[in-house]
This record gives sequence, structure tokens and C-alpha cells, in this order.
Amino acid sequence: MKLINPRIGPVLGLVKTSSARIMCGIQCWNNNEKPNNDKPNCGWIRIRRSGSNWQKAKQFRFNANFYYTGVIELTYLELNTKYEYQMAYTSDYSEDEIENLEYWEEIKTYSFLTKSSSEFCFCFGSCLRNNDDSRVGKVLKTVHKMHQDTPLDMMLWLGDQVYNDKLLGATLHNSSKKDFTKLYEDFFCNTHVKRLLPEVPNYMVMDDHEIEDSFKHGADEYGDTRFNWLNKDKDRLINGINAFYSYQASHGPIYDTQPSEQEGVSFVKGQSKNQVPVRHYASINFGDVGLFLMDTRKERGHRGLISSEQEEHLKKFLSSDCRVKLVASSVTFLADNHSKPNKSDNWKKAPSQRERILNYIISKDIQNVIFLSGDIHSHFAASLKYQGQSTTIHQLVSGSLFWPTSFLMNRIRWFENDVRFDKSIYGASGFSLSQPLSETDCKFYASNAVGYVEIIENSLIFKVLRQNGDAVIETRLPLTSQSTRTQQS
Repeated sequence: MKLINPRIGPVLGLVKTSSARIMCGIQCWNNNEKPNNDKPNCGWIRIRRSGSNWQKAKQFRFNANFYYTGVIELTYLELNTKYEYQMAYTSDYSEDEIENLEYWEEIKTYSFLTKSSSEFCFCFGSCLRNNDDSRVGKVLKTVHKMHQDTPLDMMLWLGDQVYNDKLLGATLHNSSKKDFTKLYEDFFCNTHVKRLLPEVPNYMVMDDHEIEDSFKHGADEYGDTRFNWLNKDKDRLINGINAFYSYQASHGPIYDTQPSEQEGVSFVKGQSKNQVPVRHYASINFGDVGLFLMDTRKERGHRGLISSEQEEHLKKFLSSDCRVKLVASSVTFLADNHSKPNKSDNWKKAPSQRERILNYIISKDIQNVIFLSGDIHSHFAASLKYQGQSTTIHQLVSGSLFWPTSFLMNRIRWFENDVRFDKSIYGASGFSLSQPLSETDCKFYASNAVGYVEIIENSLIFKVLRQNGDAVIETRLPLTSQSTRTQQS
């Protein structure tokens, strides 16, 4: 028997005080560029508290329907404990032999921390355009170094982790499972991405380029192909969404778990008794801090960027007892550009829905709401004003992690003059966004970087970090110290 390191991952996902989800994948295609239908279906993971003996190896399976990825949730973990783990697969199954230590000698060892504290820190970003440029992913070296010094609570990926349309409109449309396999292997096998994923909890949401540029009306866009059959291939939507499930969502919070006969293991499978998720949004509670991962792509349509069901779930989250509420939207929630509404690709497209959400926050006197976004290939922080008064509701933007610099690319990037700072938010009476905030000379950074957030007692510290680790933007935003003062809906 021979144990083999996975090609994809491992990817550390949802980590709670007593559990952790981990995903990995194996190569789907053989040298003849045909699907490997005879791929092994048996993965193994073993775990130990740092410095102690290895526990009995636990088994999980790869699924041919999900790009030969597999995911497992480890349970009954101890709080505030560092764990080490190894993840592998084998071409021949033998439960008796798997405990032979010699088989594990070539398997890489990783670690993670189950953490619970009043302080919370994380990095976030978006738009990692993977090409042959040697700079791709280098800013993540900064994230990895920070994690080595002080463990991060998460890395939040806010969309466009992959570009299925690398050359935008000039790209031949990729639609097959093979196309998406290559796309995600390039992302997960990037040197800097691969170093980060196994040890920092990763949470991912989808934006448009996971399917194609300007995926304007979500799945509805593919519903009727009588007039756009040349470029609206339903296989692209089906395979692209399935690839998102397999590579980005399976290790996150939107999937349910099922008990396993193995001790200390739950299997991650489906949602609400469905084989695949029926919703792409979820909320997570990290004690004092809550996170709502929005789906502003698949659900968007002509009436709004999210469904009425998601809107109600968001309001319920905003009314929760978490002192700080992080709302992750792949496209900017508070920041508008100066373009016409029907040409915008953010919440300006859904003014009535956005106004309802803002009025709900104000009417319930909800404090410490932080909207996190990417997409625009620039970085800044600003605060919401209501009737000219400052609030503890903020917009933080970090994107792109990597986006090539050229005249063509910069036409897509937002610059400071493109944003409606100190002007009314489109369609939301009484609301405006402050000028960009920073204690450095730079208030708005239109280049590649990553966002860092640290939540402490009465403040949120936001930094935009360049590849060399320097903070080009740094600001301290106020938070109320008490729990949210919401009324019951």
C-alpha cells in the first residue's frame, strides 16, 4: 500500500471551537486527457494534539461527481488547542495496514488552532487573476507570515478566486468539467495559495468570473436561451456551479453534516436533505463576532441582488446578539460609482432592496455592522452617514489580490474619483458614504494588496497590506462596547 499527498489542498475550512472541516482533491484527468473513471475513492486523515501521539486514521471518500474532491469534519476537538494533521489517499484500500507509520513518512504535516477569544483578526481579498505572471499570489506571503506570528481566525475570499474568462470578452467560453478542473487546479496549486490554505480557516463566496464576466442576472440569465444560445451554454452554468460546490463551498458553512460510524467524524453532505445546497448563503457565530456570507450572484435577478428569503435571513442575523456583525458581499454594498444604474455591477442595481436593509439597520438601532466587499480591484475604508451623522456602520473593500496592470485592465478598476463619496447612496434617502478613511497619506489604493482586520474592545483596525507587508492604508474605526441594542422583529 502507498499513501499519496493530495494534488488539491488540503484546504482548512469551517473551524469552530470543537470541530474543523478539511477538503482535498486528487487529479481528475489522466495523461491521455480522459476522465479517470478508475480513480481511487479512499482518503485518509489522521490528527493529533501538538506534541502528542497520532489518533487512529479516519477514512473519507472522493466523489467523481464533485471533481474527485473529498471533505471531512473532525469533531470532539478541544478548545484553544493546536492540532497537527496529515491527509492522503491510496489506490488500494487496507484498513489494517493504514496505521503502519512507515506509510505516513512522505505525507506532509499541517496544523491549525481551535480558538476562542474576545479578539478577532482576519485577512480578506478578492480577484486573484491566475495567469503566467510570476507575481500571482505573492501578496499572500504577507498573510502567511502574519499567521505564523499571530494565528488568523480566517482568510475570507470574496469572489473571482478563478477567472473562467481570463481574456474577458476575447476568451473562448469554457464550459466542460475538464475546463473547470484545469481552472481550479491552477488556483489551488499556486505556490502562495497552496501554502496558506491548509493552516488558516478559509471561507469563500462566488462572484461573476467563476462562471463568466458580468454574470448579471444570476442563474436566470441561463433560463431562456432562445435568443442567446451562442454564448449562454447551460453546461457552463451547471459545471461552473458544481465546481464552486466542490472546490470552494464544500469546506465552508453552507453544507450540512451527517453523523458517521467513525468516532470523531461527521461527513459533509448536502443541505436540507438535498444532495447539493439549495442556498449559497450562511451565517457563522464566532462568539462576539458574527459573519454572514452572502450570495449576490446566483440569486440575483431583475428584482434584487438577493432573494427575499436571503434578505430575511440577513435581517435575522443583523438582529442577533453578536456585538460585531461582518456582512460579506462580493460586490460593494455601500459604495456606488458614477455610472448609470443599469451598467453598475454592485448594490446600485438593487436600490430598493438596499434601502430596505439600511432602514432596517437604522430603525433597529443596530451597531457595529461591517460590510466587506471586493470586486473593484481597489481598496479603501469608509463609514455610513445617516442624515449627515456618523454611524458605526462601515464599508471595507479589498480587491484585487492580483490584477495585471495595463490600460485595458485599469479601465475595469475603480479609482477614487469613480466612487460617490460624500454623496447620497443611490436610491437610499438620508444615507451617504463618508470620504475614504486612513491615518496614512494614502486614502484609496488602486493596486494589488490584501485587507487585514483586527477587532478589539472598542475599535476595528483596518489595514491594506502590500506584497512587502507595508500598510499603505491604516485606520481605526469606532465600535460600541455594548451588545447590539436591537428590538425584536
